[in-house]
Amino acid sequence: MYIFERDEYREKHNTGPSWGFWHLWVWVISLAFAIAKIVQASLELFVGQEGPLRLGVVAAEGALTGMVVGIAQALLLARYLNKSAAFRWVKVTTIAWAARLPVVFLVTTPLLQFYGELWFSNFAWIATAITMGAIGGDIIGLAQAPVLRPYVEHAGRWRWSNLVGGAASGFFTIGASYYNYPDYPSYNLAQDQSLLPMSALEGIVFAAITGITLLDMLRHLRGSQTITP
Repeated sequence: MYIFERDEYREKHNTGPSWGFWHLWVWVISLAFAIAKIVQASLELFVGQEGPLRLGVVAAEGALTGMVVGIAQALLLARYLNKSAAFRWVKVTTIAWAARLPVVFLVTTPLLQFYGELWFSNFAWIATAITMGAIGGDIIGLAQAPVLRPYVEHAGRWRWSNLVGGAASGFFTIGASYYNYPDYPSYNLAQDQSLLPMSALEGIVFAAITGITLLDMLRHLRGSQTITP
């Protein structure tokens, strides 16, 4: 058994994951986003969208989304995280999404009103979509980054990557929802099947940006590596 320091090991034996990992990350996460949207729609059909428990329903939708996305991400990261870290990844992702959707739900109207006073309505919904996406991405990245910290260098980059990815996906997808549905998120999600491909697009944009950062981070693992020839 030989023990090499991180740089020597990486240079001689392992260059980290290839771009194939990035492609897999993008397609698996986009599929997870679409599945999560189906779960959300099913929950709204069962529970309903109105009433005093509306915020709780949104939080439950977020938790279910986070669980689906977290499991998909953890499976892709299984090679790099131990079992305890993988379970923790799913847990914090579930919690982060459970917090993300209610926050987005609560700030939608105030943001539209705020930006509406500054710009024309079209610019208002674009700015709102970007801001909401950035806030949601930051919540997720802030929760997940500590799980990566023992394994990769500069784990804080994960938070900013999620923030940028969230803003970009918000621009391309949530913004389109505002444009087509001015009352979003009060419209009937359960009956709007057009949002399923939009959710996949959201996942593609989000995963494409975060995947590039993750790919680079996994090529710079923290600590020494042990090799058994």
